[in-house]
Amino acid sequence: RLRREDAAAPGSSSKKQKPLEKNGQEADLGNGSQSKCLRRT
Repeated sequence: RLRREDAAAPGSSSKKQKPLEKNGQEADLGNGSQSKCLRRT
């Protein structure tokens, strides 16, 4: 249930747990994982 919410709303459940790590890495894994990876590098 937690994983499903993260994929459906990465800005709701992720923000409550880790707004920096979840929102910038885990939450963006399915949204802008490639964009963030390129930006980080």
